[in-house]
Amino acid sequence: MAPLSPDDWQRLEPLFDSLLDLPKDQRHKWLQDHDDLTEADLGHLQDLLKAHDSADGQLDSPLPPSATQLAAASLDDPLVGEVLGPFEVVEEIGRGGMGVVYLGRRTDGEFQQEVVIKVLRLGIDSDDTRRRFLQERQILADLDHPGIVRLLDGGFTSDGRPYIVMNRVVGQRVDSYCDRKQLDIRARVRLFLGITEAVDYAHRNLVIHRDLKPSNVWVDDEGKVHLLDFGIAKIADEEGGPGMTLTHHRVMTPEYASPEQIRQEAITTASDVYQLGILLYQLLTGQYPHNITGRSAVEMEREVCGKDPLPASRAVTALDATQAVAQAMNQPADYVYTSRNATAAQLKKVLQGDLDVILQKILRKEPSRRYLSAHELREDLIRWLSGDRVLARPDSLTYQARRFVRRHPLVVGLMATFVVCTLGFTLFHVQRITAERDIARLEAERRREVSEFLVSMFKVPDPTTAQGREVTAQELLSESIPRINEDLSDPETKIRLLEVVGEVAKNLGLYDEAGPALTDVVTYTAQLHGERSLETAAAYVKLVELWRWARKYDEAIVAAEEALAIRREILPAGDLQIGKALKIVAMIHRDLRQYDVAEEELREALVIYETLLPPESPDRITALADLAYVLRTVGEVDEAETLYRQVLPAMRQRSDEFPEALPGALNNLAYLLSKKDENAEAELLYKEAIERNENHFGAAHPNTLMFRNNLARVLRNQNKLAETEQELRTCIELQAHLTGAEHWRTGVAHRSLGVFLYRTENYAKAEHEMRAAYDNFKAGMDPDHLWTLAAGMQVATCLHLLGHEAEAEAMRSQIQPLLDNEAAHNDHAVQFALKDLVKHLPAGNENWGKKLAADIAVQP
Repeated sequence: MAPLSPDDWQRLEPLFDSLLDLPKDQRHKWLQDHDDLTEADLGHLQDLLKAHDSADGQLDSPLPPSATQLAAASLDDPLVGEVLGPFEVVEEIGRGGMGVVYLGRRTDGEFQQEVVIKVLRLGIDSDDTRRRFLQERQILADLDHPGIVRLLDGGFTSDGRPYIVMNRVVGQRVDSYCDRKQLDIRARVRLFLGITEAVDYAHRNLVIHRDLKPSNVWVDDEGKVHLLDFGIAKIADEEGGPGMTLTHHRVMTPEYASPEQIRQEAITTASDVYQLGILLYQLLTGQYPHNITGRSAVEMEREVCGKDPLPASRAVTALDATQAVAQAMNQPADYVYTSRNATAAQLKKVLQGDLDVILQKILRKEPSRRYLSAHELREDLIRWLSGDRVLARPDSLTYQARRFVRRHPLVVGLMATFVVCTLGFTLFHVQRITAERDIARLEAERRREVSEFLVSMFKVPDPTTAQGREVTAQELLSESIPRINEDLSDPETKIRLLEVVGEVAKNLGLYDEAGPALTDVVTYTAQLHGERSLETAAAYVKLVELWRWARKYDEAIVAAEEALAIRREILPAGDLQIGKALKIVAMIHRDLRQYDVAEEELREALVIYETLLPPESPDRITALADLAYVLRTVGEVDEAETLYRQVLPAMRQRSDEFPEALPGALNNLAYLLSKKDENAEAELLYKEAIERNENHFGAAHPNTLMFRNNLARVLRNQNKLAETEQELRTCIELQAHLTGAEHWRTGVAHRSLGVFLYRTENYAKAEHEMRAAYDNFKAGMDPDHLWTLAAGMQVATCLHLLGHEAEAEAMRSQIQPLLDNEAAHNDHAVQFALKDLVKHLPAGNENWGKKLAADIAVQP
């Protein structure tokens, strides 16, 4: 017999371990049943068994060559105490088929750190094992996800073996963690979502793990999962493509092998999905879906590839099975139930139905009939957690019939097989044709509804309908909302179109039109998916964005807190969607001037972002910018400026990803600098903010107008008066184009220009602008509104200064009764106008002057 090579030992070690687990009288039968073994491999295994059986009492006897190779492969590595890079090898903490794992400790004095060091084992350093070890190192270098162990360093030992340095995960295996914490089924599913997220990330980066099992999934002390050991992982697009297989030996853990791994067929991401199913089945029931302990290769293939597992709800109530699990773990007979914080009846009830169906779909024999991805599995589990209808459906009668016939051809007989197959074929095609017809009919109906709706909407600007008028976007959007609600029947079509209408109206600054549309989106989404669903939470978020832009913060905070509450109910703690909801709530608390609350929520969101997202993530960058805004507002100017200067280069580099956040950050840093009298740089930043916002949202967008007003202020600070006036007049033109010349928002633009002209002592122009503001406020916000009152006082002051005393007195008489409005005492704009009015009162108005002076005196 040829000597046992390192590659041979690497391949045969799992089989040899399986042999040693069997009683001696069953080992010969096991070797006979493994007819897939070559004659050489069979000889090696027999030699190893002889060496093992003869070891006791015969240590002086010479060993067979294969046993000598085994001894060499099992030698202790002389690495303890050696320094690899900046790390010292402290002690061995484990070993597997390919590597030895050590605890390492940083020794360069930079900082304290404990790591895990994996080194290629002595005795198996062949081209193949070295290639696989280096591939694992490269895979870890390419994967950057908080749910996957991180590569910190790598290199070669003094004897030339490659090593990997990884972050150390302090915690427990996922199954042990769940049992010791006595997590119920819902908590176990929520924890499992973290595993599916990490696997999905690996798949999206073209990595197939191939060895998903409890010992490769650890949970740290904070309850976060970490995926370990990519030693037998493969690259989906490596040479040979996704279907590349290992043709002679099987690289797998038998208890977690998929049917295609057992049959040595193509290994794809579907194999990882199957292993996730075994892991989930084990976490929920405490058992394997298949009993393959001590089975031969033929028996194992028959069990995994031909036999359906017992439904989870039945597995946990099978007395012999649960007792066997408990005995194997040296636990009481009811261990399966107590470790899941439930009775047998409760456990059966929660597993029955959708969870049984989900597990059935994951564990289907054919890869094409499983979930298409780990992401799809995760989404269905989230639906189950939220009480929504899951996408997995039980196997059809047709499918079960076909499988029964395939498994029992002799029992059924030729005629029965013909009848069943014919019936199955007919039923299958009838069902498929019916389903396809229903889907096609539904899509056709949706397309027809959308088409008719669009045709009816475009009749509005038609000259024959509009009768020569220019139809505005505002009219078109206002008209569309009731038509969508009344004319369309399909809820999903209504939701899609209302979302479009709401978003367009919001981006145009038409908040009165956007509000009803996005409110209806929430209502229809709750009816379709459930009030406590993730879809409804997402609809609330869209509504929050609108209310914030419209400055209706009381409405915004209600919707934002509802979205956050729904996500906290459904998702595991620390989920990214919870972080996003926290950030939204924080922004509204900031708008409401509750800065301490906003800062606390932002920092909590950033902890989640920093855990789950890379530094260049847009969400993480914008959260830092938002924190800077809060810090600036509470007076932490230096820290705020540092954060703004930190995030702006990243935003500029990928400006397409920050269409709103980048102009906002530029504006906010400019505002901060203007308060420090650094007006020249502030001017440049404002102009950049205007240009970027204008390019993306348009010249008349509310934020563009706000940035222009801010630019006018720093231009005035630099005594650039002509440029200031031009900017403010541009704001009036754009606002009038957007909302109409008589709208109160256009009045705000007139007031800004009027205040500037008044301060530069151009009273004639100032009076004209203030009167326009007064008329707009009076028409759009009531005659006794505070803004109307303030604008009227400023008109009166300008008329007095221009020598038009009769007109000034007439204006003063109109606004005098409104000064009894107590709210006027706390309004900044009113107080500014009031002080100027008192200052410029003509002789003969002493009584009113005393009253105004008294009003001013009560102000803090």
